[in-house]
Amino acid sequence: MGNLTPFTPYKAPFWAFNGHISTILNALLRKQPPINYKKELFNFKDSDITQLNWLKQESQELIIIVPGMGSEATRNYITNTAYYLFKNNYDVLVPDHRDTSIANKKVKSYHSANYEDLKEIIDSIPETSYKKIHLVGYCLGGSITLNYIYRYPKRINKTITISAPLELKNSSKALEAPNNFLYQRRFVNNLKAKLLEKAKQYPNEISLKAIKDCRTIEDIDNAYTAPVNGFRDADDYYHYGSASNFLDKINTSLLVISSCDDTFIPISEATIKKMNDNKGITPLITKKGGHVAYPNSFMKGIFWHEKQILQFISN
Repeated sequence: MGNLTPFTPYKAPFWAFNGHISTILNALLRKQPPINYKKELFNFKDSDITQLNWLKQESQELIIIVPGMGSEATRNYITNTAYYLFKNNYDVLVPDHRDTSIANKKVKSYHSANYEDLKEIIDSIPETSYKKIHLVGYCLGGSITLNYIYRYPKRINKTITISAPLELKNSSKALEAPNNFLYQRRFVNNLKAKLLEKAKQYPNEISLKAIKDCRTIEDIDNAYTAPVNGFRDADDYYHYGSASNFLDKINTSLLVISSCDDTFIPISEATIKKMNDNKGITPLITKKGGHVAYPNSFMKGIFWHEKQILQFISN
């Protein structure tokens, strides 16, 4: 089992009495730090594009932060983490997902198991540039990083995931619960808006009617994610991409941060056992914290999970 003793348990502020409060207030109220990315257009091998966002200071170590669903480098949970790590003498790279900050050119977008894009980006960084590369993945980005290090662990020193869906099917179903209605609606509406445009561009690959009929994330994964990316259906995609199926085979140093009151990222006892049985994994499962949140009392400065990221990487 990973060593839990160096990490301080999270103590939620008195007002954060459930995961919804932590999640929503963090998204709405946390301020952006004074950050100035150097932006770079990245060309994939399939001629598609995305944007890379750099903070450079000639450090010997690079931290790559992979955003969550529908997010990019400008989201407050990303900018605050990037700014904090940069101030502690690390170079930082935030690669935007395809079709987020820049409209992409292909029918494909991104998904929870899409480690190939991350691999292309990491492969483009000369091995002589940095002595160490670390990965930090938030939510869907955490699933991507886990899929990557399972298959290509060689260049990565340490990995941290925060609020990552380790069981994709269970997370998709959790979003359908009545108490997660607002999250589901927001995710689905944002994805549908982009996919309706894609369906007009690629009528042979995407069914416009099927996208219009989508009401849940699983509907979207059946109508778009699975067929466009070569999966039989959503269940096939969920099985392939769920880190719970290969946690026991990951052999790099990994910190998994997750909260029990994250209402749409459930973790089963079987998955927790796999993490506990893998000596390279440090599971840091808290009672409270919400989804990609862990706020402090005054919603200012550095949050608890960011301190854990730095401590894990620097030790």
